[in-house]
Amino acid sequence: MRTNPSSQAQVATYRRRRLGVAAVASCIMSFAVIGACNVLGADPGGGPASAAGVQPAVASESVVVRPGDTLWSVAERVYARERRDGADVMAFADYVDALVVRNGGAAVAPGDVVVLP
Repeated sequence: MRTNPSSQAQVATYRRRRLGVAAVASCIMSFAVIGACNVLGADPGGGPASAAGVQPAVASESVVVRPGDTLWSVAERVYARERRDGADVMAFADYVDALVVRNGGAAVAPGDVVVLP
């Protein structure tokens, strides 16, 4: 029994379309799984959650801001006890700049913790 050439073409077209839809669907699912892993923080490398890749934060010296304190006054208080004789004004200004960078800005309020450089 012979099949009609046009029906063979229709079957081939149908198969190609199905294959294309399957390929697109698998790409979408792959991107969805990868995105979900990134959002949820899953380790795609297969390492255990207790792996040594995450280090605890290193405790650094800090000062609690008192009422009336500014970042400048905190720097003066801390820098005065750490300063060596002959330290110039530029070194103090660099210290204040480092405080601003380390703490994300110059604004402080009583009770804030200022992390020292």
